[in-house]
Amino acid sequence: PRVLRELGWEVVAINDRVDGRFAHLPDPLAPSAREDLVRAMRRFDCDAGFALDGDGDRAVCVLPSGEALDPGGLTLFLLDAMARRRML
Repeated sequence: PRVLRELGWEVVAINDRVDGRFAHLPDPLAPSAREDLVRAMRRFDCDAGFALDGDGDRAVCVLPSGEALDPGGLTLFLLDAMARRRML
């Protein structure tokens, strides 16, 4: 969330407490693991969501439709946002 806030984005965090318990399967690539995220995105009218695995070494960008961008798409998404803010 800190990086996204530094990009100037409003952040709504869900299931963000690191306590060893998981609200769902800790695999961001599994569609069932993104259901809570997609519901929250629709509730708060978010443009994008980010899902990470249990130890943070895998992440996907999720669109409001529930579609997950591949890891390369996530990189491009973040680079575009950074370029728009002249952070690169």
